[in-house]
Amino acid sequence: MSASDLRQAKASLRRKIREVRREAYENANGVANRAAQALMLQRVLLPLLNDLLTESTSQCIAAFAPTSLEPDVSPLLETLLAERPEVTIYVPRYLNDTELDWVEYSPGDHLRASDRPGFGPAAGGQGVRTRDLPPLAAILLPALAATMGGRRLGQGGGYYDRVLQVIPRCLRIAVVHPHEVFRELPVGDHDEPIDWIATGGGLCAVTQAN
Repeated sequence: MSASDLRQAKASLRRKIREVRREAYENANGVANRAAQALMLQRVLLPLLNDLLTESTSQCIAAFAPTSLEPDVSPLLETLLAERPEVTIYVPRYLNDTELDWVEYSPGDHLRASDRPGFGPAAGGQGVRTRDLPPLAAILLPALAATMGGRRLGQGGGYYDRVLQVIPRCLRIAVVHPHEVFRELPVGDHDEPIDWIATGGGLCAVTQAN
């Protein structure tokens, strides 16, 4: 597939997934379903992160502040910090057209709308550039879709692929809705692989990430 065809295939798939998300979650039933899935995400991811942090020399993870259509990881993050106050969680903030910076997550922080469409709400305060992040035990990655072969489809800006190329290797967990686990996705050489997929329906280790 040519680079042009790859871009078009990704753009078309993103449009379809975003439309499905709007239809599924921009209504009262969808809001309730998303909240129920958030509790399941907490149930399946908390033991994995606890085990990982117990064994790791790092007590830091990176996550994300979700938009209203993304899987809600907020209950997970709040519970993790309540159970393990020594842990530091970083969430991203739009910095410029190629880079994120990161702020420490704290439940109850006043969050403001992002300066960039597609990003979740962000806290104020001093940020940390990606290259200056401490070593992470894991990173939770927002995604539009993922495959059991270890591939992830993001929003199209390439931000997280660049993050993964900069930070030392850690456990990579893509977080998607249950219907967004695909058999295959259009991917390029620059698309970074993942290790796990977490949904409101369960948690799976991928089989072919490299």
